[in-house]
Amino acid sequence: MPKAGGLLAYDVTLKQARLERLKGFPDFHFEHVDLTDGNRISTLFASTAPEIVVNLAAQAGVRYSLTVRMPMWKVTSVVFSKSWRDAGTPRSSISSTRHRARSMAAARACRFPCMIRLTIRSASMRPVSLYAASKKANELMAHTYSHLFALPTTGLRFFTVYGPWGRPDMALFIFAKDILAGKPIDVFNHGNVRRPVSGRRFPSRSGFRALSNGIGSSIGYDPQSRCLAKRTTGGRLMNARYDFGRNWSELAARFENEHLNRACEDLRRLVGDLEGKTFLDIGCGSGLHSAAAFRLGAAKVTALDYDADCVETTKAVLSRFAPEADWSVKRADVLDRTSLPAGTFDVVYSWGVLHHTGDMWTAIGNAAGFVGRGGRLGIAIYLKTPLCGLWAVEKRLYASHRWLRPPVKALFVSAYMAARTLRHRDPFSFVKNYRARRGMEFLADVDDWLGGYPYQSISSSELEMTVENLGFRTKKRFNVIPGIGLFGTGCGEWCFERADL
Repeated sequence: MPKAGGLLAYDVTLKQARLERLKGFPDFHFEHVDLTDGNRISTLFASTAPEIVVNLAAQAGVRYSLTVRMPMWKVTSVVFSKSWRDAGTPRSSISSTRHRARSMAAARACRFPCMIRLTIRSASMRPVSLYAASKKANELMAHTYSHLFALPTTGLRFFTVYGPWGRPDMALFIFAKDILAGKPIDVFNHGNVRRPVSGRRFPSRSGFRALSNGIGSSIGYDPQSRCLAKRTTGGRLMNARYDFGRNWSELAARFENEHLNRACEDLRRLVGDLEGKTFLDIGCGSGLHSAAAFRLGAAKVTALDYDADCVETTKAVLSRFAPEADWSVKRADVLDRTSLPAGTFDVVYSWGVLHHTGDMWTAIGNAAGFVGRGGRLGIAIYLKTPLCGLWAVEKRLYASHRWLRPPVKALFVSAYMAARTLRHRDPFSFVKNYRARRGMEFLADVDDWLGGYPYQSISSSELEMTVENLGFRTKKRFNVIPGIGLFGTGCGEWCFERADL
């Protein structure tokens, strides 16, 4: 067994033995490549054009990292940066499939001393070894590339994996070897040690789940909505996502031409002329703006929504207002590329939706990817205020517990109307004229605000910088100055025009 820096290194013969077993599979191909060789990695990606990248490369051993410093830092700064770059940036030869790629990095994060219960949310920003720092750096690089280039990423942390073909430098094997040789066992911290371990089958199964189900499935997230599940008192998993479809279906039953006319005005103001254009409505909700697109001259409309009730409501609205038009409505998740349509569109529209996905930045990147040459992206996102954190808590409670909704809604409406009265504004005229100004019913809008979970918000500068980095220029913006947030926040509206195709 070779030595490095005075410590046992990973035994290469073990890898070679595994490789011999894999060579028996007809579709298996092996390349012996140094991951620090950027040119070889780029060539490999160009020749294979992978849709899924599983990155398990790592230098093993915490104690090894304390003695031999340079190789660990080289792996962190060179290998991971080049691997992520070649997997997902526009410079890559597989840039056309980067939005469909899923990449999984097995990252071992630093952990605190024994006897502390750790979870997926435990802090790991102060590592005590270079080994741990390299794993945290990998997670941060993965997050950055995922954000910049809409590369869906899943990070898995496995602790002390044991089983057949395991590393011989692990404690279990060292103990067994010393016992068989009649030697004493080295026990640290006076034997007061406890840590989680994983059987080898668990990492394999969870890894395949992440690849087949998409981001988040292996760490307690709903793979469709990406919002954290919680347990009810009965022990059942319950999704805290708000039931938007119920609210929209009740409102759509009362739609009149007045609502459609207002939707046409708002749509024209934001995205401009639609004559002869293809139109993608992401998060179609009630279907009102899909119908408005036809009234403004759109040639074809594709409407998508995660909520099954919204899909049915949109079909009903389009059947009523555009029965002979060329439209299609389907259930899809903007975070799951496999559920989304192929091709690009002249206009992509998503009003007040992407901040409710649970992963707003990925949703924005995916939506932007549907905009064709010279096309437009019209989106509305909640503006960030000092009270957004408190509203996120309120929304989760409102969405999770139906019995809370009537009293919370009554309290909010009473406080809001009182505030308008104190500012010498007529609250009753405000409610009476709400439909004419907003195209929606006041109480339906209140319910939508109070229950809109998942919830994220954004600043104008953040959004514009991000979308412009994706190859767009900012064409229009409306209502982009946030308030304090005492009674919530409004949506800023942006129209971006693709400039890089």
